[in-house]
Amino acid sequence: MERNEWDHPYLVHEMVRAIRSPARKKEVYEMSQTIAEALREEGRLEGERIGRLEGKLEAKQQTLLLLMKHKFGRKVTSAMVSIIAGTQDLDKLDTWLVNILNAVSPAEVGIRRKKRIG
Repeated sequence: MERNEWDHPYLVHEMVRAIRSPARKKEVYEMSQTIAEALREEGRLEGERIGRLEGKLEAKQQTLLLLMKHKFGRKVTSAMVSIIAGTQDLDKLDTWLVNILNAVSPAEVGIRRKKRIG
């Protein structure tokens, strides 16, 4: 029997509702997805993961800038601001955030441009 494509979501919903085991429900749901749906879902999840990572990165950058400006005022150079804003390494930002606690000068935080090779 050929079904209308609009029946698909309803039928899947009814099958999943009738199954008691959570593991079986998940299996039936996953089997019902088309390849395109599965790829869209995978892309959506990857986008969410990247968005969360970018959010963490931006929050750490902003926090570091706020602490630097509050603690050192005008001693914070535009080069330092640029380096912080351009840093994509969460571990490096964490290191600088910890360093600022005991630093008595901006230099002691350890924010420096990478040395060029060659």
